[in-house]
Amino acid sequence: MNPQHSRELFCWHAFQRQSCGSGYDNLVDSFVNLCKGSPLALKVMGAHVSSGEKAYWKLQLDVVKARLHKDIRDTLKISYDALEEDQKQIFNDIVCFFIGERVSTAINIWKASRWRAEHALQTLKDKCLVETILRGGELTFPDTIDYYEPPFYFRMHDHLRDLGRELADNETNHPLRRWRPEDLVLLKLKELYCFLWAGRTDSTQLNKLVSSFGILNNLERLQLNFGKDIFRWNIECNCLLLSVRKLTNLKTLELMYFQLEEEFALSNSGEATDDRFCMGSLEAITLCGAFKTRRVSISGQSCPILKTLKLYSMEDLIEVDVTGVTTLEGLVLNMTELPNFGFVSCLKRICISRCRNLRDISAIEILKGLKRIWIAHCPELESIKAIEQLRRLKRIFINECTELQGVICLEELKPLKSVFIGRCPRLQNIQGIEFLICLESIVINGCPLVQHITGIEKLKGLKQMIFFKDK
Repeated sequence: MNPQHSRELFCWHAFQRQSCGSGYDNLVDSFVNLCKGSPLALKVMGAHVSSGEKAYWKLQLDVVKARLHKDIRDTLKISYDALEEDQKQIFNDIVCFFIGERVSTAINIWKASRWRAEHALQTLKDKCLVETILRGGELTFPDTIDYYEPPFYFRMHDHLRDLGRELADNETNHPLRRWRPEDLVLLKLKELYCFLWAGRTDSTQLNKLVSSFGILNNLERLQLNFGKDIFRWNIECNCLLLSVRKLTNLKTLELMYFQLEEEFALSNSGEATDDRFCMGSLEAITLCGAFKTRRVSISGQSCPILKTLKLYSMEDLIEVDVTGVTTLEGLVLNMTELPNFGFVSCLKRICISRCRNLRDISAIEILKGLKRIWIAHCPELESIKAIEQLRRLKRIFINECTELQGVICLEELKPLKSVFIGRCPRLQNIQGIEFLICLESIVINGCPLVQHITGIEKLKGLKQMIFFKDK
């Protein structure tokens, strides 16, 4: 960047305007010269000194001069060194594992580590060390979100990513991170509680990795994400499951874009006396992009405390059997038709997304205990009348169901707290809103035939109302 633009960019992040404050001209010039026109360095250094007085600026200028040399990464490390310990840990997690991943997923993990996740993330954003971007796509269960919140994902400059990964390489304290697939020293560890890995290595190393999972005795979360390389890998599905079953403390299993067989089974059929096949700690399973899988079967004996099952981007899936899993509370489905829900009548949360041929959801009427429902990107769905029978619902999210028509009556859904209905251009009306005494949030967007919602003025507890008629 030229000197003028560099100065303006630095001032925007240091003073929230294009020009500097009174008496700061020389200090600003000094910082701009040291940043040598790098937009990233200008943003990071501007944000770093924005809350300080002149004395602080002069001190930081001396620090930068002493450590900068000619490497821009040293400039970035100055801002990193000023972070608190949990902020550093969260920054390192982002650069190693979460670039391109959903923000809410990472926050839930950090909260489990008792880190101040939201505060730390806001600090990193204020210092321009990380960015979050809005992107459409999958729905998950936003248990920590009271109202509708769009999906945000992490983004980071390559310089910052490289810096963070260098720091992770040199890190000796817990938690230990390994972000390179070929770094098989990971297999010697016994006290690893969170393992996320994006596969970009050859099949020999990968098979070695899979067959060695059993030594990670304390592993609680396992994610294998093969991305666009799904068809490169030559791994026996049974070998993977045998290794995973040895992880007796595993709580979360995520297989992303993995080439599974026609049936994915975690069941004890014929092997009920073998303790290896009882994953007694497993609480959540996610399968995404297993394009050839037609049947998913999980027994209550194998997974006695399973709470959440998420099945994304599985276009050939036609059958789901979780008979005997009486603890299942959350279910995400991408299927042509909905299964018989008699075996999961205890469900509390369900997400039905991208079911291309789905026309009605009458199968969910049996789910009397359902509290949250998400339905999105179902282009043939015409009716959701079954929702009117779910009288314990607290949250409804309906989006991008372009053939949905008629009238939705919510009068009997007294516990409802949140309603989001978006981009349903053929929906004609929403009735019964005035009877929802617990309602706190209602968002109606892109439903041009819904001209007016009667009785909204009677809702004394309403905190959020957004109503857009446009298509």
